[in-house]
Amino acid sequence: MKQATQNSAIWSVRKQISAHPILSKLFSSSFATGLNFVSKWLFNFVLSKQLSNSSFGLFSVLYAFGNLFMNALSFGGSLHMIHAVSADKSRKYKALGLSVQITSIFLAGALTLAFIWSLIPGLSAPEGLLVAVLFGGINAYSAVLFSFFKGLGQFYKEAIGFFFFAIAMGVALLLIAFFNWPDNPTVLLSSLCAVSAIPLLYGIVKLNTLMKSENVPFGALKSTEGFKEFWKEKRPFGLHEIQGAIYTHINIILLAFLLSSSDLGIFKSVQLLIVPVSILPSIFSQVALNKLSSNMKSDKFKPLFRKFLIGTSILGGLIFLVFVLFGDSVITWIYQDKLQSAPLALLILCFSGTFLLKFISSNYGILITAAGNQKFRVKITLASIIVSVALTLGLGYFWGMMGAAIAMVASNALILVAYAYYGELFILKKSTC
Repeated sequence: MKQATQNSAIWSVRKQISAHPILSKLFSSSFATGLNFVSKWLFNFVLSKQLSNSSFGLFSVLYAFGNLFMNALSFGGSLHMIHAVSADKSRKYKALGLSVQITSIFLAGALTLAFIWSLIPGLSAPEGLLVAVLFGGINAYSAVLFSFFKGLGQFYKEAIGFFFFAIAMGVALLLIAFFNWPDNPTVLLSSLCAVSAIPLLYGIVKLNTLMKSENVPFGALKSTEGFKEFWKEKRPFGLHEIQGAIYTHINIILLAFLLSSSDLGIFKSVQLLIVPVSILPSIFSQVALNKLSSNMKSDKFKPLFRKFLIGTSILGGLIFLVFVLFGDSVITWIYQDKLQSAPLALLILCFSGTFLLKFISSNYGILITAAGNQKFRVKITLASIIVSVALTLGLGYFWGMMGAAIAMVASNALILVAYAYYGELFILKKSTC
């Protein structure tokens, strides 16, 4: 009787979620993004515990290169695909095919350049750079494909794909934890490549099933018709994504030249504390883009945006307070004396403050994208990259890891101010809806 009551309650919750479009998509997006980010976080966390600070610092640099390649090779595939397919479903396969072709061209170019770099005397590429490019390519294809399904409102497909990813990641972590895998960043990133291919393969199978059900040949994705026009449409999204990737990962790459590998390992270990909640801006922004793009000319547009803005601001503020109050004690308990030389309290304040700024500014960023003003985002991100690089080099040189953390806060504050100013005065104020 008790089991039947529990099953009835669970079924009731599932029906309520399914009946509400926003809740259903938010749940699926949260589940998928959560599994992806948390699985990768656990991978990095296990390495941060098992490896020395120096070895983990070297792996972090290679991993940063991989993530940078992922965004560069996707070239705006995530946001552009959701926006394009949501706005006009009749061209969904054309958009997917051309986007995959662009990613393939970029991947071939990146592999070629990385190989040539490794052959130049005196300029040997970082060990494992080709693996980092491959890692970026696999994840770029996944981002494009699952964003195609999101544009159709089928957020659950990504959730299933990354459920399989999480299972495979669990197996990989057990192997690493109990069988003492080589202390080699290239080998470790290669294992992550293999696991990352699983959701991509699942997505390809589901795409093939969908196309067969609609009597569309798989070869239709090879069409180059309208490539030039599609490139012009996609370019602002791609430039913004590349800029965003540089903005996110450039500090780790720069710090590889400014800090010792041991200090870099400490910096990344502290930053890992914030990573589990850093998925929230991505989750909310993807759902917000889908809803705002669909209601751009509706009287629901402004209320929808305000709901997302207020909700994320409250949630982000609460998370910020938790980290400030308890983060120092938690990370000391986790790592014991391993990070004793780091200014933990100040680093946590900067990292959690950066998260809060990103969470709030992501709402205005999506507002600007939904309104078709992606070029403005490109300009602002470019300006913030310049500021971030200058501050990281300057403050990092004099104050080390603490200076780099302060540089992150300052550049994210710049983005929030610029996005909010433009969104409120040039989009919301002028909107008649």
